[in-house]
Amino acid sequence: IGESPLDGQVLWVGTDDGNVQVSRDGGATWSEVSRGIQGVPSGTFVSRVVASSAGRGVAYATFDGHRSGDFEPYAFRTTDFGRTWAKVTAGLPSGDVVRTIHEYPGQPGVAFVGTERALFLTVDTARTWTRRLANGAQAELRLESSATAALGMLAVRQTDGACETWRATDRFEGTPEVTRELTPPSGTPGETAVRRDLGL
Repeated sequence: IGESPLDGQVLWVGTDDGNVQVSRDGGATWSEVSRGIQGVPSGTFVSRVVASSAGRGVAYATFDGHRSGDFEPYAFRTTDFGRTWAKVTAGLPSGDVVRTIHEYPGQPGVAFVGTERALFLTVDTARTWTRRLANGAQAELRLESSATAALGMLAVRQTDGACETWRATDRFEGTPEVTRELTPPSGTPGETAVRRDLGL
């Protein structure tokens, strides 16, 4: 479930059978809005729905079809509470499913996508995506805040079983820079702690 950072009454949910719903009254009533999303096979798992700070009716939705053999990236953005959706996958490679999407706190033009194999960044409101990390790994992303800056943390599960943690920090006039932070050996208490802290 995703709550609008601008209005706590605006809630978004996605289901494992392809439905996207929005509530404007704190969950008292819901509207199914996935009908406006074009090009996604019916019943495709909604991997993430994220409300944006760009406006009350702005949100992202991503879909993951790998369970049915569909490995295309699906990511969409709405600006009108789901009445219409725009596909926002320019720069995301074919054959790499989108697992998660997160908007950078306080910067609605900046967002991260974690795919099955890489991390992508946009600084132009999802019009284009640029690969920032690619290690043949599954990417799980969680954003969090500190007292001094908004931080994005990425846990990368390597194909050889290793686990790495990365951090995105505010640099170069507010554009997040992704840097390596630590690499606990696979199967160690350090790896377990990192994955637990990141909710993996």
